Amino acid sequence: LQEPDSIFFQDAVDVVISEFNNEQLIHSEDLELVNGNNEGQIKDSGLFPQDPNWLYKYELPIDFLNTYELKIANNSSGNNYISETPIIQDFEIINQFGTSGFNLADESVNLINWFNADNAAVFQLKININYTERDTSILNPTTEHLTIERVLDKEILPQPQASTVKFEFNDDLLFTILNQEIAFNPKVERCFQGIDIIVSAGSSDLHKYILAQQAQSGLTELQIQPVYTNIDGDQAIGLFASRTGSRLNDIPISASSLHAIREHPLTASLHFLPFICN
Repeated sequence: LQEPDSIFFQDAVDVVISEFNNEQLIHSEDLELVNGNNEGQIKDSGLFPQDPNWLYKYELPIDFLNTYELKIANNSSGNNYISETPIIQDFEIINQFGTSGFNLADESVNLINWFNADNAAVFQLKININYTERDTSILNPTTEHLTIERVLDKEILPQPQASTVKFEFNDDLLFTILNQEIAFNPKVERCFQGIDIIVSAGSSDLHKYILAQQAQSGLTELQIQPVYTNIDGDQAIGLFASRTGSRLNDIPISASSLHAIREHPLTASLHFLPFICN
């Protein structure tokens, strides 16, 4: 399978995206075949060859008020495949933290809020915790910039008609993450930099696909489950769906929170400094 010529269609496929508004055709576009590795979309290593990484490129603006239809014609077999998807509206995370940032002291609860988005069926919330490390046992130590990535919730369902979505982030959660991800080292001095909040949104078909994948690895894994696909055609397997995201970078934490990290039983031994580093 590492031979590219043995798994690709050799220019025998035509791919078209059509844009509709209330079932009225707005525009159709023949997609350009490109090597994703040359477009900044580097393919991970695995069973299939990394290069070429053939992708079909669509560059026109996307309108969440419209739906998009995918048509694939295999000119060798004569088979045709079709699917459609709505587009998720762009949304923003609400920055209510101000200059003081997260307050993780006194058993406080921080609400992470973002605006709901049309056509979003599910949200995922992830945070990045950014900090530096320096080995104080050596002369002229270098500063290493590190990030802890943690998914807080993979399946946040928006409430119907709600204008915002929220997640409660309490102080114990951060202390637990730091304790789990950072190894004790008495020679290392650490400095907090900030927290990134990343919210991803998926359409209904993407959510159904994720649920089907979870069923394959959950309690029903010993039973044969159908593979979820929203593409119509002879023996079609695949997914045509919409996703988008929003993020806030470098949110600080308050001075009292830094003090709490230095004093809390789970994090006191991690040697965080009492100030934020740039």
